[in-house]
Amino acid sequence: MSFECAIAAPHELAVEAAEEAVRDGGNAIDAALAAAATLTVVYPHMCSVGGDLFALVASPAGEVTAIDASGPAAGRVDPDELARHGTMPITGPDTVTVPGVLAGWEAVAALGAAGGLAGSVRRGPPPAPGGAAGPPPPWPAPRPPTRRRSPPTRACAGS
Repeated sequence: MSFECAIAAPHELAVEAAEEAVRDGGNAIDAALAAAATLTVVYPHMCSVGGDLFALVASPAGEVTAIDASGPAAGRVDPDELARHGTMPITGPDTVTVPGVLAGWEAVAALGAAGGLAGSVRRGPPPAPGGAAGPPPPWPAPRPPTRRRSPPTRACAGS
């Protein structure tokens, strides 16, 4: 089966998961969710289930839906106590929120994922090379340094 689409993600395995979603009959929403789920494993420092989600999703008709799945403060936070700080603290327990990613994925999937949320996020990275448990590292293996000689530079006039 052939398909035409554009997929971009910061990790090759996320792109592959998105491609698989489309090949399996999914749409752009399925592809985005598959890529996002894969990124939580192979790119966790930038995309994790412990964070928040913000998305703009366009329907085929062109209607754009904004999703703000930033996590709420914990249930026992006292707003009056926070107000005494004058500004929102940048460290400490008062800065912690409930992660919103999973609720955001549900909201995105509800906008038209062909496979639903479960069908979209079931894809993921393959087992690591050699059968070891876990995904490959989120970065390519280091390459040995290369040495190149540059032509000598000349001083610019007036320097």
